[in-house]
Amino acid sequence: MTMRIQGASDSFNSRLNVEVNASKISGGFAESLKVEGENIKKTSQDAFVYKTGRAQSRFSGTMRERFKQMEQINSETDWRALNDTEKVKLIIDRYRDAFSEFDLVMSGLYSSYISSYDEIGAHYGSEFDKYLLKGGEAPLQSGFEDCHREAYYGTCTDDELRTKIMDKYKGSNSMENKFLMVDEMRKCGLRKNGELNILTSIEMQIFSQVENANKIALYGTNMSISQHPRFLEMFMAYAKGTGEGKNYTPNWTQIIGEAKSMRNPDASDYELMGEEMDDFLDEILKR
Repeated sequence: MTMRIQGASDSFNSRLNVEVNASKISGGFAESLKVEGENIKKTSQDAFVYKTGRAQSRFSGTMRERFKQMEQINSETDWRALNDTEKVKLIIDRYRDAFSEFDLVMSGLYSSYISSYDEIGAHYGSEFDKYLLKGGEAPLQSGFEDCHREAYYGTCTDDELRTKIMDKYKGSNSMENKFLMVDEMRKCGLRKNGELNILTSIEMQIFSQVENANKIALYGTNMSISQHPRFLEMFMAYAKGTGEGKNYTPNWTQIIGEAKSMRNPDASDYELMGEEMDDFLDEILKR
């Protein structure tokens, strides 16, 4: 299985925290897949990012047109007049307004498969650097995670924060929703290694479900599942629990069990990660 786990949010946040603290396919089946792929290719890659985050938005047009609109608005902002929390909230809210899928973009769940998600994440990182990173117009004096936490959840303890985030994402049992929940904890500074490992495991579990569902269809084609012209559509269906993936909504006990089985028993933090995953599951189940 070939995957790229690291997404836009991982690479952006790791850099920010330092600053402020293909086989050939043959045969009839393969040819039919190729034709289908050409039909899907034109729309599937960028179909998910051009909606705005609210009904009345200052952003419109294509992705790049929205980039230019964002750059213009940011250039007209007096960033120095804002405190750190206000700066972080303002720039995130603007990108959420411009792109309704922005939280998914920055989570990295689909960034390996949707090129425009990478472009949006890169543009956000560039604008953040320009204004809020060290050397920018109005660099943050506080850590990004602390600002994000205060901006969206106020002052609270770690336990209170976990409760707030779990309540925010309790409305759906999809793998995508679970991924977003754990990623939100990460963005707020709740960074136990065991919990971070759950993010990687969720993506791998979705990938495996799609792969297993297509084993018979791909047999003899020398094609990996990620080369399937409908891979993105299928991956998103299983992640969202819709369409052909509507019955794939594993509970947290199943997810953590699978995540624990994926650990390397020779790793130095093997026992610690297992304990942290168990603690995470206990927190989920008691709420």
